[in-house]
Amino acid sequence: MVTATSIDLPKAYCEVCEDYIPSGTCWKHPHQNTKWVTNSVVEFVTPEVRWVVFDVETERLFSECGGRERIEKENKWHELGLTVFGVWDSKDNRPYIYDKHTLSEGISHLESADLAVSFNGNRFDLLVLKGLLGRWIELKNNYDIHKEIKSAGAPWKGSGLGATSEKTIGRGKSGNGETAPALARQGRWGQLVTYNIDDLYLTKELMEHIRKYGWVVGADGQTYKLEVPEWFRTS
Repeated sequence: MVTATSIDLPKAYCEVCEDYIPSGTCWKHPHQNTKWVTNSVVEFVTPEVRWVVFDVETERLFSECGGRERIEKENKWHELGLTVFGVWDSKDNRPYIYDKHTLSEGISHLESADLAVSFNGNRFDLLVLKGLLGRWIELKNNYDIHKEIKSAGAPWKGSGLGATSEKTIGRGKSGNGETAPALARQGRWGQLVTYNIDDLYLTKELMEHIRKYGWVVGADGQTYKLEVPEWFRTS
């Protein structure tokens, strides 16, 4: 998003730098002539926020690793493994697919964005990635839609990505994440990657709704207002 404000302000222009300067002499080219310009437009530019959406599919379910309680208590998130690590990037509006062999590249992709968006990433995806990588993921800014929904007071039950998206934007999930490990074991990689990409775009569309309108519809049919950083809002 680019914004510009017009002001009538006399200022100098260095013909060597081809740019405006704050005084009558350019510090880079003090011996060159400068030209004073009046009634000109000064642009204050706000660069477009580069944001990503990420989603992880694991090799194993909690039930195959002794349950979530054990994984959390013993900090054994790496035992869940990794099959697909998807990242949608606003820079070129396309998904990128990583796996355990390209994990570092995927993490660098996340860390390079201005904002990383997920659905329940704080309590699952980021913990899996941290366990596999062996360090914290250093995100510039992090927005977990699920966390924001809970903070707004929505009921815990029925507040998953599928149900929330269905009620809010009229489109639900294309599959069930619990089938992801089985798809990988069966070698059905096309179906697994397609499922991951579908979730990326569903999360993206839900986030676009949230940044524009600032609300979602919960499992109880009530509208919940979510906090959105001012610099990320579109209205």
